[in-house]
Amino acid sequence: MTDRYLHFDVFSQQTSKRSDEVCGDVALSWRTDEATTILLCDGVGSGTPAHIAATLCTARLKGLMDGGFSFRQSFQSVIATLETWKDPKMPYCAVSAARIRNDGQATILTYEAPQPVLLGQGIATVLPQKPIVIENTIIHEHTCYLVPGEGIFLFSDGITQAGLGGRIVGGWTSNLVAQYITRLVTERIDSADYCSRISDKAEQINRG
Repeated sequence: MTDRYLHFDVFSQQTSKRSDEVCGDVALSWRTDEATTILLCDGVGSGTPAHIAATLCTARLKGLMDGGFSFRQSFQSVIATLETWKDPKMPYCAVSAARIRNDGQATILTYEAPQPVLLGQGIATVLPQKPIVIENTIIHEHTCYLVPGEGIFLFSDGITQAGLGGRIVGGWTSNLVAQYITRLVTERIDSADYCSRISDKAEQINRG
């Protein structure tokens, strides 16, 4: 155990493209004595094929970590496999993975996924990213240190591409999402409602 223990709440929100389909994104989180880990996998396409791809990815990532591989080793192994699956017939997906130690030290690794957002002391900002090359594949690393009252937002491109080609040139983007989160803070919205509010706003931007 670390000398300083923090508790991290985890909230999530998912919306399918069509009401009669399963969501193509899969979110998974778990806790150990050392850290809280959150995975978000966005399967290519939509519906059942995308959901299966995302489910396979989350299961493999967690399986590797449960088997003794480090957070980084597990991520790199899965991404190396995904790089060989860039084919519509294969279970390909974008991946965001966060590991938050109980002392507040957070590491987020992303692959083909939007930049995460940090909610600090009343202001949300996009986390800077450091590119890392692994066997000709680029992933991005984001690090920060959380204190009580702060949080991290991970989302798929269903959020950041809302309005793309229509109401918002270039889509909603992580920067615009960060501005919206800051507004939620000023409006004193309960943090448990942030995910649903962001999802609702993206749906509004996409005109349903």
